[in-house]
Amino acid sequence: MVRMTADAEGGEGVTVTSVILAVNLALYGACLLVGGTAEGHAFDFFSPDVAVVFRLGLQYNPAIDAGAWWRLVLPIFLHLGLLHLLFNCYLLHFAGRLIEEEMGPRLMLVIYLASGLTGTLASYVLNIGGAGASGAVMGLLGTILARRRLIDGDFQHPISRQLLFLIG
Repeated sequence: MVRMTADAEGGEGVTVTSVILAVNLALYGACLLVGGTAEGHAFDFFSPDVAVVFRLGLQYNPAIDAGAWWRLVLPIFLHLGLLHLLFNCYLLHFAGRLIEEEMGPRLMLVIYLASGLTGTLASYVLNIGGAGASGAVMGLLGTILARRRLIDGDFQHPISRQLLFLIG
């Protein structure tokens, strides 16, 4: 049986955050293995081939309009560059673990998916397209900030200050 949270002895089982991190990293690695790297610019170095990412579910409005609704969900787990992936994974690791500890793994998963879907829907409406967990991760960070504000009455808690710095 898979443990979903830390046990009383301090050992940590599989968490929702670690599963989401593994999915993000595995899909990025699969894209590189199947399609190699594309030419990148500045912050887009070590980018997977866009055609491979497209086949996996890149958000592309004409495809969504043609009925490929899963392209609103899968981009939450796909990334187009190494720095984008690493930054999102860092923030996901930080925020996801905190939310899981304080609010539970189910709520963390709901917040991640709802925020990510909201981000892809906004990108769809604005006709931006693309991929990445940024919307989902920002939802996690916003949840932590809102919770700290409700608990503390201000943003003076060290976690709140750190998050405001990261967001800024």
